[in-house]
Amino acid sequence: MRIIFLDYLRIFAFMSVLIGHIYDDVLARAASDQGLHITLRALAESLMFFSYGGGAGVVVFFLVSGYIITHVLEKESPREFAIKRVFRIYPLYMTATLLWIAIDRETPTWSTIIPQLLLLGDLFKTPYALNEVEWTLRIEVIFYLFMGLTKLFGLLDSGRRSWAFSLLIALTSFLLFILPPLPGPGIVKQGYITLYAPFLFLGSLIYLREKGRVGALSLTAMTTQVFLQYFEGIRNFQPNWLDTHFAFVGFLVFVAGWCLRDRLCPSPFVRWLSDLTFSVYLFHFWLIQWIREAPGIQSLSPSIREGVTLIIFFGCCIFFHQTIERKGIRIGQWFNARWRVDALPQHKSPA
Repeated sequence: MRIIFLDYLRIFAFMSVLIGHIYDDVLARAASDQGLHITLRALAESLMFFSYGGGAGVVVFFLVSGYIITHVLEKESPREFAIKRVFRIYPLYMTATLLWIAIDRETPTWSTIIPQLLLLGDLFKTPYALNEVEWTLRIEVIFYLFMGLTKLFGLLDSGRRSWAFSLLIALTSFLLFILPPLPGPGIVKQGYITLYAPFLFLGSLIYLREKGRVGALSLTAMTTQVFLQYFEGIRNFQPNWLDTHFAFVGFLVFVAGWCLRDRLCPSPFVRWLSDLTFSVYLFHFWLIQWIREAPGIQSLSPSIREGVTLIIFFGCCIFFHQTIERKGIRIGQWFNARWRVDALPQHKSPA
């Protein structure tokens, strides 16, 4: 069953990231342009509040992921979950990465490409792919492994109280907070896993609270812990973000969507746009710039160039979603269906 409010949150998340990464400077100029009407300046400032640096969108992405992964693990075995996640993530991600490498001016060696394609760059100290948006997927893969193990050991069994899981994620978040930096580029060195992985756990706990499997006190305590660690972690790892509100903004947007979950209506257009989330996220930070610089596009006037660029970009995202992402999902479903059939006991027909 489709969870409607998550579709709306996914759209907010990818729009926040897209605007924050690509059009942040445009909004900044508009917000400070005294030649514009004050209403337009206020609108630009409002958009910046929700999209600055794409940070609020990333936090919403992680909260949504924590929520939905906990939901699906109530129904799926660890093996089924692993197969679905592999075919959900890797086909489109590998396609985007290989295309990014193909059009990049500096082609990396295979010792760099292979860890990037497998999302194992931190183990081999390789730089991020896709103009660095890969870092979120590295964290996602670790989270999938963590959640699969909790399912395997019975900590997420449906219908049971989840005090042990709550304690585990609180301890894990604290361990991430005190984890020393590792040498080389990566999610640990830059503090990304310390700062943002706890939001995955928080999304998971919000789901369990909704199902009555954790108490309000546990959720409040975890929320407090996540933000206290985040505020201190920003000071230690990313002090240039000290003057931003995006983590709290992203959290409030998610909570607002969650509180309105029974009032948001399903819409074919919202569902369709939400389905483009992964494709838009993977391609936006480098493909838009490449389209802008393409012959015939660069010579257009700025406003027309941006409009044409976005049309081509979303057309590419639709194409890759339809041809790669959906096909990968179907292949994963086929493998799981085949495995279930093979696992059924074979009965001999009577002679």
